[in-house]
Amino acid sequence: MTDPDEIIVPLADGWSLRSGVYDPTDPEAFTCGEYVRLVRPDGSEYLYWDQAEWRDDPALVMGAILNAASGYRPMDGGPE
Repeated sequence: MTDPDEIIVPLADGWSLRSGVYDPTDPEAFTCGEYVRLVRPDGSEYLYWDQAEWRDDPALVMGAILNAASGYRPMDGGPE
């Protein structure tokens, strides 16, 4: 699923993971991957990760992304 600026991965609970690039007009740009956002069902952003964050601490960031995608969101009252 896509919108003009991001690839959208819908999650089972209505949330979504979204990824894009900072300059989509750059002919060398990929489709996505420069950032990842976790978005609530109402469209508001809950968490954001930049490519520099997963370069600097990939295990921490990938763990956070996977935990959030699985529904583990303790700051938002998700399952613990």
